[in-house]
Amino acid sequence: MPSNSVPRVFQDKEGFMWFGTLDGLCRYDGYPVLVFRSDSNNSNLLTNNDITCIAEDSTSHLWIGTKKGINILNKATYKIKHLDSEELHGQEIRDIHVTPDGDIWVGTINRLYRYNADYSLRKDYKELLVWNAINDIYEDKENNLWGMIWENGLFRYNPEQDNFTKFHKIGNGDNPFKMYQDHKNN
Repeated sequence: MPSNSVPRVFQDKEGFMWFGTLDGLCRYDGYPVLVFRSDSNNSNLLTNNDITCIAEDSTSHLWIGTKKGINILNKATYKIKHLDSEELHGQEIRDIHVTPDGDIWVGTINRLYRYNADYSLRKDYKELLVWNAINDIYEDKENNLWGMIWENGLFRYNPEQDNFTKFHKIGNGDNPFKMYQDHKNN
């Protein structure tokens, strides 16, 4: 492993384990670890080695969020391309979530974006993040999409109005970090 700090762990559809470290992305399949890192001599690698999040789209491409943009890894060829999006260029990516219908939600340090499956920008939800960053994007078992915002609370997506509704304050700081649903749908 290129780093002993592993803030992100992801299991893909084939069962391979991916580790986002502070110094690159690693794939583990029970054999030697494959490492993907940026390199100043090769522009076809990661934009940054500090991996912040990992998601998989419907075409089995990995979306790799970093401190400086998004990279898309083709698992069949191991080729990496940068998401050419003016909005995300150089931005710190906080979370990526792919919905069953193929939409890709990207939370940054100051915005929430929705991309189509063809990687084109669908919408910038700039009104949601007036002050703070996305902590997490979560989809529950009923396909409700939730956004947790740094010191600004919990929001649920309303697909009919294409906007978000704020929920009651959570704790003193109103700073939810992660959401999980248990077997009783709590």
